[in-house]
Amino acid sequence: MAFTMANTLSESVLRAACQLYPIKGTPTLIRDNSNLIFETEGIILRATHSSIRLQHEMQAELDWLDFLGSNGLDVVRIIPSIQNNNSEIVKDKNGYYTWVAFEKISGDTITSQQWDENHFEKLGQLTGQLHRIGKEYAFKDETTYLHWNEIMEHRVFRHLPADDRKLPELSKNVNQYLEQIPRNEKYYGLIHYDIHHGNYLFTPDNKLILFDFEMTCLSWYINDIAAVIFYSMYFPFNGNQKTYIAYFLSAFRKGYEKEYDILESELKYIPHFLLYRYLMVYAFLLHIWRDKTLSESEKKYLDRMEKGIEYWRMELEY
Repeated sequence: MAFTMANTLSESVLRAACQLYPIKGTPTLIRDNSNLIFETEGIILRATHSSIRLQHEMQAELDWLDFLGSNGLDVVRIIPSIQNNNSEIVKDKNGYYTWVAFEKISGDTITSQQWDENHFEKLGQLTGQLHRIGKEYAFKDETTYLHWNEIMEHRVFRHLPADDRKLPELSKNVNQYLEQIPRNEKYYGLIHYDIHHGNYLFTPDNKLILFDFEMTCLSWYINDIAAVIFYSMYFPFNGNQKTYIAYFLSAFRKGYEKEYDILESELKYIPHFLLYRYLMVYAFLLHIWRDKTLSESEKKYLDRMEKGIEYWRMELEY
């Protein structure tokens, strides 16, 4: 999830950032969202403005990512700056950009032909391994760790329209419901919160390499699993969402439970987390597309969010 930022970055800031890292050639902008992603020889360079996230808020992400990679999880690797820091600041007239460099991953994205029970199981094992290894992480007193309802993405609900659907009231009720869920220490901790087919790659040796940890926060592990389910529905499926979730989870759990166990009593919360996600993504899209003439695919995606909201609103009787 992201907020468009490309038109705020000056050439002088980009040049200054490039001098902080072992970069060859001129970086090419490949993504313009809440952060700006540049590609150069062997390196992916990410810039995030302080109006979106502060440098110290990203330290939890970077420390955790480094810990996960050092303890056996297949994740993107951070490239330190020439000053041996995992992030650097370059100031601009409205604050600063935090720059982070990552090794470029050699791999391919998942195809619709590969989107099957075997892949669901593999995705489940990756998620379970993430939670198992991540649970061993030692929290640091000097690092800020935000909960799921404190991160930047949680603020998008203010963009929900005040019309007869009463979506602001709905989002408030959903949030109140989620906030009362018990926080069992074994099943609540740091999560990725954005695992989807655009945030991992298949390597030539058939490994899944996970990246884009910027939404890292503290939450229930079942919320992380719900996010995987939400984005898995990007690919077409037969039947309604409840039927699909049962189908997806039957394979996903086989992989997940090789690494970590799922608290059965928390499975009932998945639909509530899905409704939360539909509302969050819908609000985000309305915000970034507010002045744009939408393409047909964008209209369809927005329509999908609206239908998802209504589906779970009816199922859950909000």
